[in-house]
Amino acid sequence: MSEVTFWTFYTDDRYKLAAARLGRSCEKFNIKFMMSSAPDLGRWRVNCNQKPMFLLAAYDKCDGPVVCLDADCVVHERPDFLLQPHPGVDAILWAGGVGRRYVSSGVCWWGRTGIARAMLQMWVDECARRRKMADKQLKTVCDEFKETATMVKIPRAYLKPYWIRKKGVETPIISCNERMTEHKDGRYDRRRKRIDPLTEAHEL
Repeated sequence: MSEVTFWTFYTDDRYKLAAARLGRSCEKFNIKFMMSSAPDLGRWRVNCNQKPMFLLAAYDKCDGPVVCLDADCVVHERPDFLLQPHPGVDAILWAGGVGRRYVSSGVCWWGRTGIARAMLQMWVDECARRRKMADKQLKTVCDEFKETATMVKIPRAYLKPYWIRKKGVETPIISCNERMTEHKDGRYDRRRKRIDPLTEAHEL
């Protein structure tokens, strides 16, 4: 199977800097990396809803699996699980695509299958049709495909928001949400305390 590509997108200079940092962290582990520029539409949620559209465009340019990461992610160790081919798997997702309320798109793996592409296309369509968070729209897609798609759960160490303490995952393979959104409509609980500053990541 062809090489796995890690992909992200950014909407303004702040996120471009974060995306570049993610790219440097991928380069440390010789991971193929691609990033896309999207217009800043002025609202965090609206910007987030552009993710599947630009992801699908990147997916169609690649010939191997694509791993979508938020721009503010950092790769700390070689993510071997996400670099494997996983034949017959359509998607590797938060909670295996069956989260209680939503499926996080902070890190998600998409295989080279017709079902995977159909899921991405539906995600694009849902985000264009309904102005909710992209993650909630992804949950709708997973619910629609739960009987036909092969969806696998991302290991705990591969998706660790900085405010969540996970036993045995104090040094994550991939950390998420290393910066808070500066958009007024971005929900962020400022009472959350940073558990592990991961200062090394900020020096990349």
